[in-house]
Amino acid sequence: MDFQNSVFSLYPPRRAKISLIGATLPSDKDIFFRAKQKETLDRYQAARRFMYETENSDWNHYFNPLEDEQANLYFQNVYRSQFYEAALLFYNTVIDLSWIACYVSLEYVAYVSGKIVETEKITSIEDAYNALRSQEKLVEHPRTENTPFQYLKSVCPEYTDVIDFIIEFWDSFAQSSVRTNYNFLKHKGALYYEEIQKNEPCRLFSFQVNDQLCPSDIRDVQKAISLEGAISQLVDFDNNVLYPYIKTLFEKLERLVKPSPFIF
Repeated sequence: MDFQNSVFSLYPPRRAKISLIGATLPSDKDIFFRAKQKETLDRYQAARRFMYETENSDWNHYFNPLEDEQANLYFQNVYRSQFYEAALLFYNTVIDLSWIACYVSLEYVAYVSGKIVETEKITSIEDAYNALRSQEKLVEHPRTENTPFQYLKSVCPEYTDVIDFIIEFWDSFAQSSVRTNYNFLKHKGALYYEEIQKNEPCRLFSFQVNDQLCPSDIRDVQKAISLEGAISQLVDFDNNVLYPYIKTLFEKLERLVKPSPFIF
């Protein structure tokens, strides 16, 4: 599987030495930014691990090979489909976390039990923890009616560029197969794969009423897609859509937040 870039290149560099000249202690916002950056990129790494498993050639540790090669192929595709679905879930988690990373990196207050906590200051661990949890609850996709992103744009015009960037990405991504397949798995049911269907038992019977075919098998009402095609789509999405988006987003946020060098 050929990924054009390494996710490790997106992490902030580890510094062997830190100059104390002009350096500032990390505020809560600095910590929030780095925390969400790491969480987002760790999920990205997880997605790729499952993608690599779809190319696995050693199936002995997953099931005992059978003499029937068609049966072996069936089980291989079952496992590959599960690896694909795990990767799909992680990829979409990366997108969802990117909104939260953006919001907590830009917002300067949080309301915790009715009390204002200013995230550009240094607070206790308890207050910082509760402030981050409070902010996380506010974020949905950027086109939600009551999204906090429009409020941030109105009070901080310098945030307009990065907020418009995530909105434009969402507009192009929301109806893609990567998102619609994810939503189907999450909210509606299981995807069914053509490669698995080929190796399942033939239907016992079929019937029609008034020249109209009627369902006689559960496969008739399942959403079927090509497993190979879906995997290829995810690779293309990673290379040409997700990686450029995440790279650019964190570059923009890095310039805005200017996090303390004492955290990485």
